[in-house]
Amino acid sequence: MARILVICQRVPWPLQDGHALRVFQLARHLDPAHTCHLACLPRGSEHTRSLQQERCFASITILPPFPAQRHWRRFLRRHGDRNYHRLAYPDYFAAAVAMLQDIVDKNAIDVVVATLSASEEFMRPLRGVAKVLDQYDCDTLAGERELAAAHDQSFLRRLRHKHRLCQIRATESELAQRCDIVTTIAPLDRQRLLDLNPGGPPIELMPNGVTASLLVNEPVSVPAVRGVAFWGNLGYAVNRKAVDYFYREVWLPRLKPAGVRWAIVG
Repeated sequence: MARILVICQRVPWPLQDGHALRVFQLARHLDPAHTCHLACLPRGSEHTRSLQQERCFASITILPPFPAQRHWRRFLRRHGDRNYHRLAYPDYFAAAVAMLQDIVDKNAIDVVVATLSASEEFMRPLRGVAKVLDQYDCDTLAGERELAAAHDQSFLRRLRHKHRLCQIRATESELAQRCDIVTTIAPLDRQRLLDLNPGGPPIELMPNGVTASLLVNEPVSVPAVRGVAFWGNLGYAVNRKAVDYFYREVWLPRLKPAGVRWAIVG
């Protein structure tokens, strides 16, 4: 039996985006012999009661709101954002880590799982636990794809994008010093993280999925349609570019004349 603490950037409820779905579903489908606790940064705290009613987590802790003022030392960070909160909110960060350590000690936690690098910073100082980082989206890979797709950006915006990308790469590098294992969602994300962390911690695939029971019964009385669908986040520049390309180069000249319908969901 494992006693697990999950630290995430916001309350994973309602189930309307990939972050909430991943955190909630992975905890929900743990073997009942395991116990899972949740600690969240304050974003989305208004949904805490609704999440508690799902009885997915043995306990839910919401960290206090961030202070209004940030310390000037945040401008001194040399390793991307891996120490951002410690530099920007030194007193808050120390108090939050103390709260998390108290949860670890009182519940005899064995494993702490941080979702994405912003949560990893709060996991890093914890003592006496195995540390897992679920970097399900490689931010470096996403940033590189966005930069490659941003041909219409001004020189200044591309320069800012490149600077931000350097910070992201630094944040996702040297993970061996900060956690015991990394999980991610897809082979390309895993490969990019391996490139950034030669000789680093094991990086394993943990793809998203759906409950098998949802696939047992096919919908009834739904007419068959010859069609193709794109389902994704249209706030992501690379996805928008892909949709535009598919429309112009594939659907409009080839599929539409053949009577194939196209649906965009996102």
